[in-house]
Amino acid sequence: MISLFRSHSDSTQFVCPGAGQSNGQPDTLSVGRWVGLARSSIAALVVIALAVACGGDGGSPQDDTQDIPAFLPDDGEQPEQDIQLPDLPDEPDAPEISQPDLTPADLQPDETACLPFCDGRECGDDGCGGLCGTCAGDLVCLPEGLCVPAAASPSPGQLVITEIMADPAAVKDTDGEWFEIRNTTAVFVNLQGLEFSDAGTDKFTIDKLVHLGPNKHLVLGRNAKMSDNGGVTVGWTYSSFTLANDSDSIVMKLGETVIDAVVWESSWKMPSGASLSLSPDKHNAELNDLLSSWCASTSFIVGEAGDKGTPGFTNLTCDAQVCVPACDGKECGPNGCGGECGTCIPGTTCSGGLCLTQTGEAPAPGDFIINELMINPKNSSDTNGEWIELRNLTNKDLQLKDIVVQDLEGDSFVVAVPLTLPPNGFVVLGRNSDQEMNGGYKPDYVYTGFNMANTQDEVIILFDGQVIDQVQYDSSTSDPALKWQVPDGSSLALKPDVADVAANDVPGVWCMQQARMPLVPQELPADFATPGAANVCK
Repeated sequence: MISLFRSHSDSTQFVCPGAGQSNGQPDTLSVGRWVGLARSSIAALVVIALAVACGGDGGSPQDDTQDIPAFLPDDGEQPEQDIQLPDLPDEPDAPEISQPDLTPADLQPDETACLPFCDGRECGDDGCGGLCGTCAGDLVCLPEGLCVPAAASPSPGQLVITEIMADPAAVKDTDGEWFEIRNTTAVFVNLQGLEFSDAGTDKFTIDKLVHLGPNKHLVLGRNAKMSDNGGVTVGWTYSSFTLANDSDSIVMKLGETVIDAVVWESSWKMPSGASLSLSPDKHNAELNDLLSSWCASTSFIVGEAGDKGTPGFTNLTCDAQVCVPACDGKECGPNGCGGECGTCIPGTTCSGGLCLTQTGEAPAPGDFIINELMINPKNSSDTNGEWIELRNLTNKDLQLKDIVVQDLEGDSFVVAVPLTLPPNGFVVLGRNSDQEMNGGYKPDYVYTGFNMANTQDEVIILFDGQVIDQVQYDSSTSDPALKWQVPDGSSLALKPDVADVAANDVPGVWCMQQARMPLVPQELPADFATPGAANVCK
């Protein structure tokens, strides 16, 4: 860099860069003392003026040396002096130079472009409307993007139903029901087209290409979200298919050919909070028809707060299953392992695990009334959430042991233990004792073998062959005077001022509930009903 200033003993000179030289020295402009000039805002302007004075033609030599008075002395301020700056021509704007974009059009960034995802995939959709590749020859593309030889469809017995979770306790049935099938062959099996059904109208079909590997398991369930279903890895999610706790079936068919089927009755005693597990030495389509081939799982799925089972893995042998008696809070009754929690003293009867003294009079026709029916719950499944409430119309205890509840189609149950209906009080007969699964109430008696249809059914209560009360509802009739309104998510409730067994036979005295049921857990929506309490009609 060329210096513009040269220091002398008594003054500082401005040196014109590139100017002509005399006697070997560059021409200079005497500046005088510039001490303190940096503190003055006008210093910059002076320097510019001096630079221009060096030569107006872009570098021609200057012959004379010009002295510029020192206007900022070291020892104080001097009177202001006018400094004349030469007129400078306007500097033309620099021309704009645009660089051509040499990036090919197909490499230009596009914020909206879809990035194909084909890592580890040989075929199938790349996520952007294209393909990761196609399979050669007779190979087929699995949903996971692999090319494999086409597998044959199963023959009877090649697929076996090996595990059934019909009654989870840690999660709701609508989330936690599942069952497992196993490929018992040494080759892949194509599951596409398999239909699963029960003896009723429940059914679903595997409508996509699914290959199940040799000796591999597939879990089919109602919910694939592990945080909701109890930690189960579900390989196929279905709907319109439920697993009843008392009696039901799973029939696996291909067309009209049955591949395997399991039918269970109430005598199987489907475990609660554990899957029904087929012992590995009984994995064939004939032995899994026998109750003796099955047992309750004892291994926790994810932790001791959850349900038990081995979904997707080899079951433990039933001989290796260790049964832990469940007698907490129980004085009597079965311990879940074939034994008893205790026996009751004479004069008392075991009811719900407690030894109770039987009190109350035998009921007569008109003594109690059917007061509330939860026919179609929404917070839980019908198999868990249906219940019947009875109301005592007398001022005395009524003993309900041995009453029969039935319909005209063959459903029925008997109250087999002492159950007292208090004066002017209520008793609830329900299908599930678990509050987290039935909508948040505690039934006084748990029954099996009785279902209430949503459109048309009967509830008939008898004692000693006499009808105590009955209700027959029908929402399908075209006659407005006889048409019942069976609500979803609310009980069918008798108006509080109705207290006669004949009066509750007509639809006009029944209503929807306004009160919200207590619910466990609270973050879920609740049904509307008042089990065990007076009705609150809308």
